[in-house]
Amino acid sequence: MTKGIIVLDMPERCKDCDFIRESFHGACCERKSDEEGLCKKIPIEIIRHGKPYWCPIKKIPERLEELKCPHSMSDYQRKGFSRGWNDCLSEIEGKM
Repeated sequence: MTKGIIVLDMPERCKDCDFIRESFHGACCERKSDEEGLCKKIPIEIIRHGKPYWCPIKKIPERLEELKCPHSMSDYQRKGFSRGWNDCLSEIEGKM
């Protein structure tokens, strides 16, 4: 299956996430399922104060000033790689 990206503001905790489903039985993440394929349950303390380690929302990588790598690459190659990396991030963020 082909992979895709959805860019959204990353919540600091589950409580602020659009993918959390709360009910009187507790809360679960609609983007992650457990072993049975059901919505993965989230402990109350995590909902209020943080995110679980398995959270599917990942931070966009940092931009590169200039790639630091072994001498096998020329300055031209390092600058080109850094520029390409940063252009890719700009495209993902919708800044191009």
